[in-house]
Amino acid sequence: MKNKLFNTIFFLTIFLGTLLISQSSSYAEVCHTTSEGKVIVQDNSSATAVSDTDGSISIDGGTSFVADNCLVSPLFYRMEGYEIRLCTSDPYVSDATPLIEKCTAKIVSRPDSNPKIIEIPLGEEVDMLDGEDLLITAGTYTHAILIGGNHLAVKHNVEFVRNSNNALGFKMDGFNEAGEGPKTGVKCWTVKDAATTYNNLAGSTHTSAAGTTRTYTSPTPGAEESLGLTCGAAIVTTVDDPQEYGFQFEIIDSMGGSGNFVAYSDYQTDEYDSGTERAFVLLQSSGAIATTRANANKIAYIAALPAPMNISEQTIGFKILIATNATVSLDTQLSGTNNTLEAKKMGVDPFGVKFQTQTRRSRGTWR
Repeated sequence: MKNKLFNTIFFLTIFLGTLLISQSSSYAEVCHTTSEGKVIVQDNSSATAVSDTDGSISIDGGTSFVADNCLVSPLFYRMEGYEIRLCTSDPYVSDATPLIEKCTAKIVSRPDSNPKIIEIPLGEEVDMLDGEDLLITAGTYTHAILIGGNHLAVKHNVEFVRNSNNALGFKMDGFNEAGEGPKTGVKCWTVKDAATTYNNLAGSTHTSAAGTTRTYTSPTPGAEESLGLTCGAAIVTTVDDPQEYGFQFEIIDSMGGSGNFVAYSDYQTDEYDSGTERAFVLLQSSGAIATTRANANKIAYIAALPAPMNISEQTIGFKILIATNATVSLDTQLSGTNNTLEAKKMGVDPFGVKFQTQTRRSRGTWR
């Protein structure tokens, strides 16, 4: 009787040794840079002033310089993870709470007070299990859901050069304490614990699902204290320095614009994973769909997989690729004084996700 019970459990549940998360590559409107990755600014033969007030960076390989933002690959991406599940049918309902009961295969499940802090270095993988065992019920899954906090963050630094001479740096204006004037330099970096919102709302506070209250700003031209990036000759790493290099947060406050609150985004093609349709829902801590910006503190990514995912006794690994590069923008703006350019913030949009499994018979290939 004991052996029979063991065999039944073995075939119903599969032990996976690793659960890996990594950043993916980007394809969209990336910043025009030098071969060393320095962002090129259309200057007016000056170290500090731009030549075009409508835009000064390029997203078309240098053909034109008319953009005020462009996409970069962040050196570090951070999110708080609560739930990852596989679903046997579609849990998404437009403008309603997701039907989580359709997602019976729990991969990760954390309480609000103890989320999994996921910090992903560019090009590296992170094991989410921390040595824990992972059991997934064998079966065929058509959808997946990832629920994380809506306070997303990146840690990144970038250097700027002039289009008139790539060997010369271009000085940007960056964050400083109010009334002190902007910090300036050719190198800019994210300010530790600075926060903004997805829709650039006026400054206020917002509390995460984990209970952390963050003060956010709306980056305003000429108001150095409102910027999310600071600049200088060298990156500041001194602890508690106002310019300390660290994670800058972006609060996903609404899936719509800055007007009426919108809690959902219906299925669209995922730009990263061809064939996958994805939807987003902002949630309250309870798991119910959010009704206001104030009670929206989680974000659910729901994927309709391009092909059913089969979990069997041959499955030995599970990997999640989070596409952050295609959704993280370097934002700039004119300061309003002498055509100088401000390093506004890193704009962190909702992410894309790709799910892969590894089986014994595939000789190590992730599919």
